[in-house]
Amino acid sequence: MLSSVALKDGLTAELRWSEVPQKKWDSNKGFRVFRVSARVGDEEAGYLRVAYICSSLHAERNPTVWHHIPRFSGWCYYPGDLYETWRAYKKYQLNVLSIDGLARRSDEEMQADLDRWAQMPFKGFRTIQDWIDKCSLIGHLDFPYVDYAKVRDKYLRKGIATAMYIFAAKLLAEQGMLFRSSGIQSPRAKALWSYLRWRKDIPTRQHVIPWHNAVEVTIIDYSGDTNG
Repeated sequence: MLSSVALKDGLTAELRWSEVPQKKWDSNKGFRVFRVSARVGDEEAGYLRVAYICSSLHAERNPTVWHHIPRFSGWCYYPGDLYETWRAYKKYQLNVLSIDGLARRSDEEMQADLDRWAQMPFKGFRTIQDWIDKCSLIGHLDFPYVDYAKVRDKYLRKGIATAMYIFAAKLLAEQGMLFRSSGIQSPRAKALWSYLRWRKDIPTRQHVIPWHNAVEVTIIDYSGDTNG
């Protein structure tokens, strides 16, 4: 996807949207990452990385809570990875599920134990699945955010970052998704989002993601835009 935008000082940037191939670890989590490249003439003036967990990919690659947890939390295991997990537990002297005894049991017995454990309260939630739905995935599942953004010094304050964010937000809106700020921002990123909220022609609104510390983010919402 290409778009040409006018910048300050008579400059013009060509914006290009492309998907970034993911390493197996992130791909197994269900992540998709996209890159907006802003080129002025023959050089890249800046770029923006957009990331989110794709619900269909996550469901395909994490059919049970036992696939999800080790990929997102790094402390649990799932059937098929038992031996390596047992070695990790031994190394760190973790004994949450009595891995020594579990490693010698049949697959059916292990799965029965896992199913029983999945129904137990976890980190203040009713079950492990509740924790995944309400804490681990919320704010990431089909909810694209700024993964990283960079503008070369010589192109700062030319409107490149603003153009990249608007470009990304409109493309994502066409796919039925909203574009949000990240939970952790640099001073420069905070200033940009403050400017975007100030602009009356950019449809922004605030949203609270109920993580443990209830993070407030800014959304650019072009879902109701009919003029492109």
